[in-house]
Amino acid sequence: MADQIKKYYNQVSDYGMNSLRRKKILSLAGDKVAQAGVRILDLGCASGYLAKELKRGDNFVAGLDISEKYAGELKEQLDFFAVMNVESDEWPMEFLDHKFDLIIMAEVLEHLFDQPGFLDKLKTILKPDGEIIISTPNFLLWNNRIRMLFGQYGEKEYFYDYGHIHLLSYDGLKKLISRAGYEITVENNIWYPNNLEKWLDYPPPNLFVFQSIFKIKNNSTLETPLEQSINKNRMSKFFNPSDIVLILPPKRFKEHRYSLGIMYISGYLRDHGYDNTILESKILGGKDYIYDRPKAQQEIIETTIKLQPKIIGFTATTIEMSEVIWLNSEIRKQINVYSIIGGSHVTAAPEEILRSGFDVAVIGEGELTTLELIKELEKDQPDLSKIKGIAWLNKETGQVVINEPRELIDISDISMPAYDKINMEYHTKVWDDVIRGIPIKAVMVMASRGCPYDCTFCACNRVFGRAVRYRGLESVKKEIINLRDNYGVEGIWFADDTMTVSYDHVQKICGIMKGLGMYWGAQSRVDLTDEMVVKLMRESGCLQLDFGLESGNQRVLDEIIHKRTKLADAERAFELCRKYDIRTEASFMIGLPGETKKEMEDTFAFAQKIKASHYSFSIFTPLPGTSLYDDYYKNGFTLADYQEINFHKTKDKFNKSEVKDIEYWFGIWRKVLFEGVKKRGLAHSFTIFKIWLELGNKGERIAFIAFKLRRAARYAFNKIGFKFFIN
Repeated sequence: MADQIKKYYNQVSDYGMNSLRRKKILSLAGDKVAQAGVRILDLGCASGYLAKELKRGDNFVAGLDISEKYAGELKEQLDFFAVMNVESDEWPMEFLDHKFDLIIMAEVLEHLFDQPGFLDKLKTILKPDGEIIISTPNFLLWNNRIRMLFGQYGEKEYFYDYGHIHLLSYDGLKKLISRAGYEITVENNIWYPNNLEKWLDYPPPNLFVFQSIFKIKNNSTLETPLEQSINKNRMSKFFNPSDIVLILPPKRFKEHRYSLGIMYISGYLRDHGYDNTILESKILGGKDYIYDRPKAQQEIIETTIKLQPKIIGFTATTIEMSEVIWLNSEIRKQINVYSIIGGSHVTAAPEEILRSGFDVAVIGEGELTTLELIKELEKDQPDLSKIKGIAWLNKETGQVVINEPRELIDISDISMPAYDKINMEYHTKVWDDVIRGIPIKAVMVMASRGCPYDCTFCACNRVFGRAVRYRGLESVKKEIINLRDNYGVEGIWFADDTMTVSYDHVQKICGIMKGLGMYWGAQSRVDLTDEMVVKLMRESGCLQLDFGLESGNQRVLDEIIHKRTKLADAERAFELCRKYDIRTEASFMIGLPGETKKEMEDTFAFAQKIKASHYSFSIFTPLPGTSLYDDYYKNGFTLADYQEINFHKTKDKFNKSEVKDIEYWFGIWRKVLFEGVKKRGLAHSFTIFKIWLELGNKGERIAFIAFKLRRAARYAFNKIGFKFFIN
């Protein structure tokens, strides 16, 4: 995307800046420019309309711009000039060593993808008493006023209107500046019609300010995480964010639920002095990145090579592992880079993965282990044997060494996930697969880790342990407020393995969500869902509870899964949710080892009986790290066996049930269950409509409905012989 931006601006014949705007900006800059020895940076200096008037006396004036068009002239006019994408992760070292008294951003902010992140980044090159002058068009074209009312400005065409990506209203810009930790000291706006503020006493600025022109100063006395990273780590081998690149598997680029694990590691590293880059769709294309798997694979390889990292880190599930091994191999063919991998599969089977081209496997929880590993790698002669919680390949002996396990960390005040490093505009779209079936701007938050149960198909406690650990109440609340205020989030889905394992925890979460007035959903167990809990949750804004029922046959629950629940518990929990108007999501699987056709039929019948609002219905797939895998499949599979498996189809070697045509029955039953979901969904239409009336982003909701209608039409046409693509 940076190349597209650069190409666009290199083709512009004249940037232009009207005389009134230039006059107002220079009047705000006058007191600084008049001082001796002042350092000034003109960001997006274009053809030098402003920069050449800032160079007075012994002032040092620098300029940055993405366009090469006027580079020759500007290099002659200024003390320093560079062509670069100002949103890249690196500043010129000159800027970090000698900070600026004044930074001017005339017509820059509206061209950026990550405006909050960029304002935060400016603090690293601004002196403590330094100032920034920002000018940005609020509407520019009258039709944009209508588009902005519906929240649709520039969603599909980044360069539709003078290259603007995010146009801000007057109020929107003020909120952005405040959230970024700045204070507006002076305003010198341009009104439309001109001088309107002189004719009327109180013209609404949100409607009539044509150009917002603000002088601002840093209002925060605390270092930002990025400042901490720079100040603590100036002599580190891994100084630049591009030195450590964390890579997501390509298929996750299209998922609206983001990958919390790698985001936690990224935030933790940054807070401890090691800034980094998460390689996902934000870097590859922004909000409207169009997912194509082969294209995404190639872009990951090419972008990583371009970044020239010193360390790359991958995360992968069992099903993603083959693809990640291939990506790692292709990258390491072209650059010399240290390669780390983590995740549930690696935790269960590190040796196989290390012999597939990785240097180190992180076993279990990743934050502290990854930090200590990176600190050790900074040394001239690192000693990996000292790092708890890793497995590594001894290059001298060819043996895989598995170190002492890492103790579980204290998460009471853990670093916030690195939301600014991922494509939050995409992940916060109005959609219905975060709180499943509820189309709102929802995201995931993890308020606890660990699960005390021992279900035989699950390996979650291999990573997070059996002891349930809780985050501090203020930490959780701060994160949710950040998501609401900075990213427009309307709902939270709590990713705790079991929210209701502690009633005290439930009360605290309900208190937070009720106080914030936000909608939410969570996972629960049917044996831990009584009327008091359900009523409390509903009164605090809970819209949906997800239950892992797994089977509708008691023998399967008791003897195969070890679920420790009763079918009667499930019936009672679902009745309570219906009573208090909480939607339900029910997870079932068939094809477990030793399961009979009659037991699968019981599961299907029970799934119909409880009338869930939504289902997750799948075919059992044995995964390393689970008890069922150890008991029935140990050493029986290779990673190639998991290719093209998606929990809706299986392979003969996976199927140890007593039913051979399992995919046939699965297809029939799943279709029947989801037909019921569609019919019951009509009963929830009023609830959804009511929620939509309360919330903003009406334009995005209309776009969501239009998308769903288009997709339904394609399904209908495909049934009569057409072959429309369905995304």
